[in-house]
Amino acid sequence: MDFFDTQARHLSYQRGKRNTNPSTSLVQIEGVGSPKDATFYCGKRVAFVYRAKTERQGSKIRVGFLSGAELCGGAWD
Repeated sequence: MDFFDTQARHLSYQRGKRNTNPSTSLVQIEGVGSPKDATFYCGKRVAFVYRAKTERQGSKIRVGFLSGAELCGGAWD
């Protein structure tokens, strides 16, 4: 498996005027400014990396994968 590292921010959940959908997150990927640029990331999995308070197995850094999360989930298909 090939991995690459790109910074991104969680902006919000997919939402309408009144309702939010917490199962779909909107992310802003660093260096991506248009839907055409974002097509490269479609189908890629999302991981979040964070620093924890307590140490496990000699490290405070944790990595979690969002189960079933893929970028673009049909948005520009």
